[in-house]
Amino acid sequence: MNDDESDPSDTAYLYGRLATSNDFQTLEGRVQFVHFSPMGERLACCDFASTVTLLEPREPRLIWQRKFKRRLNSMVYSPSGSHIACGGFTNKAFLLDAIDGTSNRELELSSAVRCLAFSSNGAMLAAGDNSEHVSILDVIRGGIILRLPTNGIPATLCFSPDDASLACGDSKMMLSKIDIRRKLTVWKQEFGGALSRVWYSLDGQDLYSTDQSSTATLLDAASGAVIQHQHSIGGLARSIAVSRDCTKVAIGSYREKLVSLINHWEFELKGWACALAFSPSGKLLACADSSNQLNIMSVSRGQVVQQHATPALAHALEFSPSGTELVFGDYARNVVCIDIASADILWRVELPDLSGQEWRHRSQTGIENRSYK
Repeated sequence: MNDDESDPSDTAYLYGRLATSNDFQTLEGRVQFVHFSPMGERLACCDFASTVTLLEPREPRLIWQRKFKRRLNSMVYSPSGSHIACGGFTNKAFLLDAIDGTSNRELELSSAVRCLAFSSNGAMLAAGDNSEHVSILDVIRGGIILRLPTNGIPATLCFSPDDASLACGDSKMMLSKIDIRRKLTVWKQEFGGALSRVWYSLDGQDLYSTDQSSTATLLDAASGAVIQHQHSIGGLARSIAVSRDCTKVAIGSYREKLVSLINHWEFELKGWACALAFSPSGKLLACADSSNQLNIMSVSRGQVVQQHATPALAHALEFSPSGTELVFGDYARNVVCIDIASADILWRVELPDLSGQEWRHRSQTGIENRSYK
């Protein structure tokens, strides 16, 4: 299929409803993803106009930019930081060289790509597509290692720490475990809402999942048996974050304007939670809400330690690997970097849109910040 052709499977969902072309027209400037490289020396950004931008975050400096013909749904760094994988409303997953943005590989699938995940050794790339299949791709030699049907459209993927299995959560409330060596689905477990996030414990013995009913579940990874349900807050789970050590789960509600650290505390927001992110140490939780406010909270106390007014609605958040900076991207193409220790805005840039617009490095103008430390 040519990238410029219309694909009937090119559908997107906004807050549980089918998106229309009008939705896309109003979201062109949104920054969808901001991801630091594993060592923190690069920052990859992706906007809703299907453009991937790589920055050097210290200065900041534009390194390269790559525009795709179709919208992107997923972007992930490889564990080594040498590649960036992305895919969206085309039947291809693109493997980019992180140094210059050129395509090392284009991996063809059956339909639009919904989600991507690298194995821990970086040798495999899992891709879920709109045809309700998950494929595992050989990053080094190319080609598909295996392809299996799923119950619904895959929404979240995670390899086990030993790369022997893959967990897949789908849109029809089913979590599946796939044995990669045997090329078969080992077990399936049904939930009360569409799966939004799945991840393994560090030792691979347990499997955690969150779904759109705002429930986190702990399962035995070998059998799929439910060990514990941890219900959070009412309403649709708008955003979800998991700490690096896999011991803490935060959920933001779309209806109740709450953010909850499961089994610990709830905090009332001025708007619904747009994005959540834990610091690498798990001691801080960043939460951006629809009132254009960014809260940085103490996880142990459930209290705000910093508060920032954002230029526009912030949609993407990520702490640097060192935990010393927090970066967010908003609906107006701004990417902003905050110094955690001082609560100062280090820099703000407006991403170019590849239509002749100049690269802009803005000062702190228009961003207010308050520290409660």
